[in-house]
Amino acid sequence: VAHSATLSTRAWSTTASGIVQANSTVDVAFQVPGKIVTVGPDEGQIVRAGQEIATVDATEYRLAVEQASAQADRAARDRDRNQPLLASGGIAPADMDHLESGARQSAAAAGLAKKRLADTRLDAPISGIIARRAIEVGATVAAGQPAFTIVDLDPVRVRVGVPEADVGHVTTGGPAMVRIPALDTTFAGRVSLIGVSADPSTRSYTVEISVPNPARRLRAGMVAEATIQTKENRSALMVPASAVVHDGGVNASTIVYVLDHDGA
Repeated sequence: VAHSATLSTRAWSTTASGIVQANSTVDVAFQVPGKIVTVGPDEGQIVRAGQEIATVDATEYRLAVEQASAQADRAARDRDRNQPLLASGGIAPADMDHLESGARQSAAAAGLAKKRLADTRLDAPISGIIARRAIEVGATVAAGQPAFTIVDLDPVRVRVGVPEADVGHVTTGGPAMVRIPALDTTFAGRVSLIGVSADPSTRSYTVEISVPNPARRLRAGMVAEATIQTKENRSALMVPASAVVHDGGVNASTIVYVLDHDGA
């Protein structure tokens, strides 16, 4: 039986394996110490940027604002009352400078006290999912102590290693199909980043693919298999499967026989 080989042209593509990563991961902490009085979301829940997620007792901070504001008002009144005396010589310039400096310092202290009061409320800096909650109502936290970890999973970033021979064909913005074996599903994405330095051990370059994930089916850490395509075409000789012979010997070779035109 004669089989014919044909020349086929198709879009260039390369396949690489990698890992799904969050678009961003943020550890969130209070900027002031205190006793936790409210905690909103739990692990796995969705939060929006600017949403209140926890608060500490604000009593001391509120009193500090009242005290600092009263001192600032008093310093400002002293400055304003003595200002007209400067032109007539009723107050020395050095004393006036002292009053002006005191008023500015008191105003700054009042502003700082107001900021510390505002910091008793902890807001989510990004939209995402609570990956970790490390606080409970009644606990005392220190400034800077991690309270939540928020991950942004829409879109996700799929990081794969592309061989040196193929990376030159990959372009930013190019289409890619990402298959997740754990979900047995394929997702569409686009190349968002191409590394400029090869891994010395594998001679592969990191390529990131951005994949929309509105349903949040993709989770950080999942294994992914990505197929990246470009507009380039390449030619390949296509041979019918029935023309391929598999040698069952020790070398397990795959053989294609070519029919000589002379019939030999």
